[in-house]
Amino acid sequence: MEGIRTIKDKPRLIIYALELLMTVFATVYLILALAGITMPNVPKGSMIASGIVTFFLGIGFIIFERLIRQKLPLMLHIIYTVYFYLSNVIGSCLGVFRYSIDPFTWRGEMISDFGWFDKVMHSILGYVLCIFAIYLAIKTSTWNKSILGDVLIIFAVSMALAALWEIYEFSTDSVLSGQDMQRGPWLLDTMVDMTLHLIFTLVFIMQYLISRYTKFSLGITFMAKNLATGERIQRKNHDKKSTQNIKAEQPNVDELSEKPQGEQVDNDIINQYETSENID
Repeated sequence: MEGIRTIKDKPRLIIYALELLMTVFATVYLILALAGITMPNVPKGSMIASGIVTFFLGIGFIIFERLIRQKLPLMLHIIYTVYFYLSNVIGSCLGVFRYSIDPFTWRGEMISDFGWFDKVMHSILGYVLCIFAIYLAIKTSTWNKSILGDVLIIFAVSMALAALWEIYEFSTDSVLSGQDMQRGPWLLDTMVDMTLHLIFTLVFIMQYLISRYTKFSLGITFMAKNLATGERIQRKNHDKKSTQNIKAEQPNVDELSEKPQGEQVDNDIINQYETSENID
């Protein structure tokens, strides 16, 4: 059984290793930034901010699992790891988000700092958060109650998290000097991000509706089945202590037989008294 369990846990261990590697990368990245060794196209302030966020993203899921004592589905781990390697390690830390498309004019203003990779990741995020919405619905026992209910859950969770992310970008740019997550005019950047997010959220919803109204699953059933997995994390020390406490509370037969004779007589008398009262 242990051998079989080890084989089954191997993909999860690989994912854990990749997540922790993200934290190691972020630690080295932060040290370089604080030492004044910066990337050619990433200011020091942006390096520090990206390094801190990436550090906590690397250990985020692992700590969360320990807090709730529940292993998250492997599918969720894989999506989480791949997405944040692309967006945070490659996009933010290595500066790919800063590679801009050709300059263009918007409302009479020349826009020369409009990252294409940032827009790709926002589009993907619109789809990814729909998968996360299914997981939340399954955990709260609200999934698959009705088609309209599922659609509303997917749409609400995805768009709410997108709005929170835009607030985070605006707050970071306002607080940290040198940080420019919202490149170009803020309104243009935010609205393009939200629009792309919305489009890919609607793509997922269409995929879901097709799976419900036709014989083509399109992967929705596979996702829901895998997102429903996950097992409880047992606290071994706690379980051992509980077992020992239970054993300690159980009376020892030998100790009972060694009770003083007087105690046994007193109990017999009490029992006889109670019996006689019942007879009367």
